[in-house]
Parts: sequence; structure tokens; C-alpha cells
Amino acid sequence: MLLRYRSAIGLGALWPWELESWKALKCRESRLTTKSKIEMSTLIVRPKDCEPSTVKFDKMKMSIGRSSRNGICISDPFASRFHAEFKREGDQVLLVDAGSANGTFVNGKRVTAPVPLWPGDLIRIGETEIEYTSEEQDTLSLPSI
Repeated sequence: MLLRYRSAIGLGALWPWELESWKALKCRESRLTTKSKIEMSTLIVRPKDCEPSTVKFDKMKMSIGRSSRNGICISDPFASRFHAEFKREGDQVLLVDAGSANGTFVNGKRVTAPVPLWPGDLIRIGETEIEYTSEEQDTLSLPSI
């Protein structure tokens, strides 16, 4: 009777039929391995004559432009309302110009097709400069059986 009471309030031992499930869970937990790495991307936005701001790119897509509907809204008169888009495809982040009037530039070269971004790349939209940074973080997962 005491065992039933202690178990009901979370203090007691497990019942025999619960013990196997608990052992299986503990066994799986001990086999956790580092299976993959994800990249945590950051954009450092430096508008002309303003303080820089840091934006975490933790979504699959993020647009940038003058419109407040964008994930990153910049008040640059030379930026289009919907100027460009950052896209995550697998482990890679791509920059795509959205047909902007004044163009999007990566390291001084105009973007005419989707461009893969690398840490340290400098993006220019009008008079706004954006630095792309990235660092890898481990993710834990169960090994496949």
C-alpha cells in the first residue's frame, strides 16, 4: 500500500511494467549524439548616418526593403519597397534581388541571380550596408536504428 501511495505522489519506485519503459528511455537518452550542425545567421544592418542594428536570420525566408511588411525594414530612399530576400536552402543562405530599381550588391558585384552568402560578405542596398555573419551550433538527435 505504501508503494502505491509513494508512486501516486511521485516519490516511490516504478511499477514493474513501468520499469521497462523507463529503462528504454534512459538507454535512448544515453545514445544521444551530435548528428548535425545548424548555422545561426546574423545580419548587421548599417544604415547611412544611423546606428547599426543586428538581426537574427532564424527563418526560412526574410525580405528586406522600405515597406513595413518586410522582415527587415530600412528607411533608405534608394531601396525599393520590396528590394531583396534572404532564403535558407539546406545549410546555405541565398540572397535574391526582387527586381529592385537600383540593384542589390554583394561584395561590390551586382546580384543578377540567387547568390550564396558566406560569413563576412558585405551586402549593399542603396546607401545601407549589411554584413552577413554565421556560426555553427550543434544539434542533438537520436541516432537512427
